[in-house]
Amino acid sequence: MKFTKEFTDAVEQKNRLRVRIMLKDAFLLDKTGDTFDKMEQYAAERVPELYEAHDERSEERRVG
Repeated sequence: MKFTKEFTDAVEQKNRLRVRIMLKDAFLLDKTGDTFDKMEQYAAERVPELYEAHDERSEERRVG
């Protein structure tokens, strides 16, 4: 799949926030999720720590 220059630039620059925003937009625009899946795979292979680790304890504090 060919990605936009803006997306590949954001991935190249390891701009996590911009990549996440573009992934969100792809998810909203393509209801099948195919575009998101391909973009996410491409970004995850190239951007370290694209996602932050989830801390189970922080969720417990919100619930209780």
